[in-house]
Amino acid sequence: MPIEKQTEKIEDENIGLGDRTNMAFSSSMVTYGRGKGAVTGTGMNTEVGKIAGMINEVQDAETPLQRRLNSLGKTLGIACIVICIVIFLIGIAYGKEPIDMFMTAVSLAVAAIPEGLAAVSTIVLAIGMQRMAKKNAIVKKLPAVETLGSASVICSDKTGTLTQNKMTVKKVFLSSKLYNLEEIEENELLQKFIYANMLCNDTKVMEDGSLAGDPTETALTDMAFKLGYKQKIIEENKREKELPFDSERKLMTTVNKIGEKYIVYTKGGVDEILARCTAYEVQDGIKEDLEEYKKEIYKQNEEMAKNALRVLACGYKVLDKIPTDEEMKNIENNLIFIRNVRNDRPTKTRSKGCNRKMQKRRNKNSNDNRRP
Repeated sequence: MPIEKQTEKIEDENIGLGDRTNMAFSSSMVTYGRGKGAVTGTGMNTEVGKIAGMINEVQDAETPLQRRLNSLGKTLGIACIVICIVIFLIGIAYGKEPIDMFMTAVSLAVAAIPEGLAAVSTIVLAIGMQRMAKKNAIVKKLPAVETLGSASVICSDKTGTLTQNKMTVKKVFLSSKLYNLEEIEENELLQKFIYANMLCNDTKVMEDGSLAGDPTETALTDMAFKLGYKQKIIEENKREKELPFDSERKLMTTVNKIGEKYIVYTKGGVDEILARCTAYEVQDGIKEDLEEYKKEIYKQNEEMAKNALRVLACGYKVLDKIPTDEEMKNIENNLIFIRNVRNDRPTKTRSKGCNRKMQKRRNKNSNDNRRP
């Protein structure tokens, strides 16, 4: 989970990595906010470098198969020695020549040892490796095939390993109606909704057209692009003030200059947004009876949650002048409610009844939103 960083000095010299809140480690990602830092270590001197060093120093451990083969070899060896000694003593007791009985015992020992065991085990493991390769699983070391077969539990990091850490907006709730993304029709309320999600957003549009940033925010920006909105919306409507996302508030707020007005956009959890709204907007205009409308909002929220959708809400208000730093402390009040929904399990969708502009944009971005 993301944690907040601070600049205060930490006196404890033996403090654990997780408690070093004034340090940002290499390979970690900035999810919200801005800051500057001083580099204190590079390469193998970083914490990631130390992990790499520990991996390089790990000694190869025996696999379960190797341990069992070694145990079997010792057992067979001891059994052969005991049997050879017994045969040798029996022959001597019957008056046989000691040298003849010794050669007989040695021959018996050689015959009892299974020379083909190593070859058979190697062939079996090779067959297992071939079967795994057909399932797109490449095994680096042959004995690892049997080790994997002995595993009953596999613990794996999901994000970025089993999934691509990408999200896609699937449904939108506007003006008392739930839409699939491809079903939305252009109107003034949709424009306000798109502006809120594009401007209250830290996503960076790269030169190659890809999106960089938090997966939640990149999904919102990608949604706007699919609906035909352009990057110039972000460039032309300058951000004047902001309150970065806070895990306690569960909100993010920006103040953008649009024309001669200053628009406050806030996005976050449904409960947190509703607690700060005094009205809501539908296609007919702004309504004041929010308490009655909340019942419908919570009902939709519950239905979406049951369908494994992650839900976000957003609101806005209009100001005549840029707020002061003191006014920014209470800027997230008296908002007008609008809302959107996103899904963390995007699937390939078919467009129906869309205009050509939306279809063309969606096809262009479809390859960027696929996940296993």
